[in-house]
Amino acid sequence: MASNVNVINNAGNSVEVKVNKVGDAIQITIDVPQNGTELSLLKPGDVFEKNNVEYIVCEQFEAGTTAVVRKDCLDKVMEFGNNNNWKESKWREYLNGEYLKEMKTVFGVENIVEHEVNLTSLDGYDDYGVSVDKVSVMNIDRYRKYHKHIGDTSEYHYLSTPDSTPSGTGSSGVRCVYSSGDVGWRECDWDGGVRPFFVLKSSIFVSFDKSRS
Repeated sequence: MASNVNVINNAGNSVEVKVNKVGDAIQITIDVPQNGTELSLLKPGDVFEKNNVEYIVCEQFEAGTTAVVRKDCLDKVMEFGNNNNWKESKWREYLNGEYLKEMKTVFGVENIVEHEVNLTSLDGYDDYGVSVDKVSVMNIDRYRKYHKHIGDTSEYHYLSTPDSTPSGTGSSGVRCVYSSGDVGWRECDWDGGVRPFFVLKSSIFVSFDKSRS
C-alpha cells in the first residue's frame, strides 16, 4: 500500500475538499461549492468575483469558453517595452509569467485557454503578426467590440495595438485607453497599467451577484 497520497487540484482555490476512508484506500473528493454560478450562464457585461477580484464577461463562445477582462487595472505600472511589439513587451512577459501563475491558482491550470491577439497596427501594417497568449490586453478591435460591456476605469491603460511598425512610421507608439474611455497613444517608455484579458472554460463556477452587473 502506498504511503503517500498525491492530490492534483486543477479546480482553483475556492473548492470543497472531502477525505474519506473507503476500505483500505483513501478517497479525496474536490468539488466546487454549490453556491457558485456556472460561468456559461452569465451574459456580456455581467460582473463576477473570484478570490475577491471582480471580472467582467465580454463574450460567450460556442466552443464552451468565455472571454473575460479584469474590471479594474492591476495595481502595477511599468513601461510597455523597448518598442511597440506586444510579443516583445514587458507586460506580455509579466502577464504570461508571474501573473499567470497567480491566475492558475485562482481558476485552475486547465481552465485558462490560449487565445490569439492580432497585432496589426493602427495604420494597417502587419509586421508583428499574431501573438498566442494565456493572458493579454485587448487590442483596439476587441476594445471597440467590448467597450459597451466592460465600461471604463479611472486609470490609463495599455492596449496591444501599435500605432505603426518599422514598415510604416516607426515602433515607438502604442495605443492606450484614457480614463474617459477614449483611445489615444503613448510612447512605449511610459509607465502605464493594464486590464488583463483572458479566456476561460465556461464550465467553471464563479461567485455572481446580479446586483453588481
